[in-house]
Amino acid sequence: MGESKSERCLAVTTWGNPRGWWYSRYVYEELGQKFDKYGFSTLNLLMEVERPDIVLLLALDTLSSLKERVYNSIKKEVEDYIRSHLCVENEIAIEILPGILSSKKKAFKADLGDYELLALNKIFHEGLKLGGNKLRIALDITHGVNYMPVLTYSAALEAASMLAVTISREVDLRIYQADPVYLEEELRRELSRQKDDPCKPNGRAEPPELRYNLLRRRKVSPWELTRYLSYSENNASKLLTDPRDCSIEDSEILYKKVLPLLGAFRIGALPELCILAKSLDPSFLRNIINEALQCWNSKRVVTEGNVLELVSNTRLSEGFRALLHALALVTGVMRNLESESACSEARECTTTLEEIKKLRRLLNGSKVIETLVNREISKLEHIKQKICPDDWTLYSEYKSNGGDISRSGNGKFTRDFIAHAGFHNEVLLLRKSSSEKDLEIKIDEGQLDKVLKILRKQVLI
Repeated sequence: MGESKSERCLAVTTWGNPRGWWYSRYVYEELGQKFDKYGFSTLNLLMEVERPDIVLLLALDTLSSLKERVYNSIKKEVEDYIRSHLCVENEIAIEILPGILSSKKKAFKADLGDYELLALNKIFHEGLKLGGNKLRIALDITHGVNYMPVLTYSAALEAASMLAVTISREVDLRIYQADPVYLEEELRRELSRQKDDPCKPNGRAEPPELRYNLLRRRKVSPWELTRYLSYSENNASKLLTDPRDCSIEDSEILYKKVLPLLGAFRIGALPELCILAKSLDPSFLRNIINEALQCWNSKRVVTEGNVLELVSNTRLSEGFRALLHALALVTGVMRNLESESACSEARECTTTLEEIKKLRRLLNGSKVIETLVNREISKLEHIKQKICPDDWTLYSEYKSNGGDISRSGNGKFTRDFIAHAGFHNEVLLLRKSSSEKDLEIKIDEGQLDKVLKILRKQVLI
C-alpha cells in the first residue's frame, strides 16, 4: 500500500507470454482496506495498491518470431507485443531480457547469469531515476515463468542494497504474487482474450476471484551491499567474457580503482572510501556500463540452419557487477558530501574528518563496523587540536591515538589496517584545514600501492 508522499516507489513485474492468460478478479486486503481489479494480469492492481512512480516490466526475448535478425529489432518486436497486451493507461517501462526456449523451428540460448545482471542493471537504474531520500521496491512475480521469479527476486534484493547505499538509508522491498488459477475448458474459452481486442474476454462468464498476496516485506540496509562484494580473481577485471570487436577499456579502471573502492567499503575504511570515490567520475562509470551493454547486444545474434537460433557470443562477467556496485557507492558518497568527483587520482585526493563523519550513514546495518569506526573517529577528534595547520604529519606521530600500529611485516600491517578500518597511523597524513575548524586527511603516497593491494584483496576470491 502506498506510503507517505515523500516516499518514492519503483514497481517491477515479470511477464511470460500474456496471450494465454485468463480474465480474473484480483483482490487484495490489508489493514481493513480492500482493493479489487478485473483484468488479464495483476498489473492494474499492483498500481492501485502501490501507487508507483515508475513501473518496470521484465519480459523475455523468447517471445520473438525471429523474423528480425538484429537484436535491437528483436527486442522492439517483443516490446510491441507486450504493449498490445498491457491493458492499462499508465506509462510502463519495458525491458526485454535473454531467455531459454527450444522448439522444432527455433531455439533461444542464453546464460541466465546474463538475465540476472541485466535485470539488476535495469532495476538499479530505474530506481536511481526516482531520486529522493525514501524508496521502496514492489516486485510482482505472479506472471513470471520458470526461472524468472527467482532470478528477478535475487536481482531486486541486490538492487535494493545498492539503492540503499545511494540514499544512505533502508529501502523497503515488497514481494507480491497472486493465487494460481485452474479453469474448466469451457470457462477457459469464455475468459480468454479476444483476438481483435486482447483487453476483453471472449465471453461473459463470471471470472474467478484470486487473492493478491504480499509474500514478503523486508528492510534492506546499505551495509547489505557487502554481501555481494565478492568476485572471482580471474573475472573481476573483465566486463565481458569476449569483448573483441568492441572498444572497451575495462581492466585498468576495474583493477586500479573500482576493486579497491569496493574493498574499502567492505571493511568500513571510510578515509580510503572517500578518497577513492572522489577519484571516480559517476558519468565515466555510466559510460563504461553503457559500452558493455552495447557490446553485449551486438553479440546476441541469430544463426540460421535447420533451426533458427538466437545465441550470445559473449557473456557479462563479474567486472560488470563490480562496476554497478561501484556506481552505487560513488553515488552514495557524493550525495552525502553534496559534491562531485574532485580529483583524477587517489594520490591527489584529500578528505576531511567532517566528510568521514557524514559517510557513517553508509554503515547502517552493521553495529560492529559502526562501533569500530566511531572509535577511530573519536581518536581523531581528540587529537585535532594538537595538529599543525600547515604541514602534513603522519598520524603515528601523535601519541594519543590509542597506541602504535607498527608498519613492520606485511602480515601485521594488513591485520592492523583491517582491524582499524583503514585508520592506520602509518597510512594517514593529517593537517588542520585552512580555517582550522576541520582536519584534512590524505593517504601517504609511499603507502598507497600497499593500501590499494590490501583493499583489492578484500573482494577477490
